[in-house]
Amino acid sequence: MFPRPVLFINPKASLLSWPSPPRAVEPLGILCTAAAFRERGVETSIIDLDLHNNHEHLLRTLRLGEFGLVGIAMTSQMQVWDGFRVARDVKCMCPNAEIVVGGIFATMNSQWILDTCPEIDGVCRGEGEMLAHCYVDDPGPLSRLPNVLDRSELSVLTSAPRLPKYAATMDEYPWPARDLLPTVLRRGELPSIVTSRGCGATCSFCAIPAFSGMLWRMRSPSRIVDEIRQLHQDYGARRFHLIDDNLFGHTDESYRKAMQLLDDLAAMPEDLKFRAACRFDDLTSEALAKVKASGITLLKLGVETLGEATQRHYHKLLPEDLVAGRMQDILRAGIGISLGFIMFDPFCDLASVRRNFEFLLAFPDCWSRHLLRSRLEAYAGTAIEQRIWKAGLGLSRSAFGTRWKFQDEEVNAFHDRFEQAARSVLLPVEWNFYYVWQQNANERAGLTHELSPADLREIDGRIRVLSTELFKQALANQNPLPSNSLTQSAAELQAELESLVQGVDCYAVH
Repeated sequence: MFPRPVLFINPKASLLSWPSPPRAVEPLGILCTAAAFRERGVETSIIDLDLHNNHEHLLRTLRLGEFGLVGIAMTSQMQVWDGFRVARDVKCMCPNAEIVVGGIFATMNSQWILDTCPEIDGVCRGEGEMLAHCYVDDPGPLSRLPNVLDRSELSVLTSAPRLPKYAATMDEYPWPARDLLPTVLRRGELPSIVTSRGCGATCSFCAIPAFSGMLWRMRSPSRIVDEIRQLHQDYGARRFHLIDDNLFGHTDESYRKAMQLLDDLAAMPEDLKFRAACRFDDLTSEALAKVKASGITLLKLGVETLGEATQRHYHKLLPEDLVAGRMQDILRAGIGISLGFIMFDPFCDLASVRRNFEFLLAFPDCWSRHLLRSRLEAYAGTAIEQRIWKAGLGLSRSAFGTRWKFQDEEVNAFHDRFEQAARSVLLPVEWNFYYVWQQNANERAGLTHELSPADLREIDGRIRVLSTELFKQALANQNPLPSNSLTQSAAELQAELESLVQGVDCYAVH
């Protein structure tokens, strides 16, 4: 008998206490897995609750469908609680469906998920595409599926866990399903293209090595170019986000393949533009020239910190002069930069915080204001989590990682001072801006008038100025904190945002 239909669900990401403007991003994990099932002839549906926020549509789909397998994305901890709620609804309305969750968070916390949510039948560890073949050709219990651990295997999780399996080459996989792309494009975002998976670096804070086993695989450049051409032809897309953990990989062979891809992108029509991510170490003069010629207009680059002590803990040694020089070269080439930075970590001192802040001020167009509040996320199972406990700085441990304390009392006092002031003055502004941005994306529902992208950038820039000035005042131990003028500026911006909203209490909405 042919397998029953399959449903894949992307849960709504839980908002943290401090919001950031919502983005419309394709959930490539379930889209790639869905494509593999469709390639095998399985009727497959996709619902994205984060993109459409329509739980009623999910309930109607469950009521009308007869699904044999339901996959729920659990890529990050922000999806966990809505993912559990979705699993309960699925089990209630489709009691015979097998429920499997997957993603980085699910892979690294398999036992906790199965212990915590009885409605979930199994966890897919690693890539999901490999499930499709066995689902069609080998009916039976979940444990038969590659990379899936079900409740019968809970004991192996604490003894000898079965390692995820990966295809030898990514060219074995079909292109991802694009059911959600029209909505993404309508909201001004970019289609995502998977060019490679994995990273061979040893950054202690990163969960990618634990997920991919230090394995780096790249698709054939010709396959990537063909997919870009198809998306341009079918959807009119002209800008693309190249999704890589590390574009250049970590071997001579991977570097050669990446350089070939850049040459192939350069041969495409000039109006096609790209964004990508890579490491500073890989940006030789030759590589930068090819990046510029390829049409890449923005590079995501992780600095994390300039504090030498923390760099050693992170296994990521980047001299400041090298970073600054490379960034100046990139900017002179006309390529934008989006920096990854971790302002606060357990090992930092006040001197390194000042140094990081001054570095960011020297490159004002290369970072988001949210970096000023960024704290190290010590994910469960990462090397940095072990280092924190070894240093006696861990406070509590859970599936969501380790809560930690600062070893430096000066940093602790500064952080508390800055956070308290930011929450009193900036947090109300941030929530109103979040609501305005969200409603503007939803065809201006609840707003007095439409805001252009330039309008939103202007508001974002004003909040950034306030955030930067507050950080500066906190570093100077200024009293009062915030200053009266900063408080007044924040109040004026808050009033402007409230005037855009038609009688809606933004706090009540969330």
